[in-house]
Amino acid sequence: MPVSTITVDISQSQITFTDPNGQSVSFEPVVYVVPGAPALKVVAVGSPPPPGTHAWRVEVFSDQKPLAGVSKLACMIALMAHGLRPIHDRPLLQMKPEVLVRGADSLLHFGGYERDLIAHSLQEAGARRVRWPEDLPND
Repeated sequence: MPVSTITVDISQSQITFTDPNGQSVSFEPVVYVVPGAPALKVVAVGSPPPPGTHAWRVEVFSDQKPLAGVSKLACMIALMAHGLRPIHDRPLLQMKPEVLVRGADSLLHFGGYERDLIAHSLQEAGARRVRWPEDLPND
């Protein structure tokens, strides 16, 4: 893997971003959005917003139908940006990183488009290239 590769491990209940040095950050794949906002307004990712904040919980990888006026794809992009940004903003990664995604096949609620949606959301969030385990050379 290239030195700047970030690994993303995905499951229904957790997403983990691991930087090239092996440091990881994990959180629940949920996004909290302001209901009725004219554009998507994310107030928290991974854990609930501060008490008193009126927000809808969107479970990004669940089979939960999207709420009226809320795009699950936009929520997925916010989720990926939340995980990539702290790693990508470090001096170690001066250019857009490659991302290796594992576990995408565990998401069964996207009608076979899991990889396309994940790749698109990661690229929108700042990834240069998205790779899958079978793209890696067999040593």
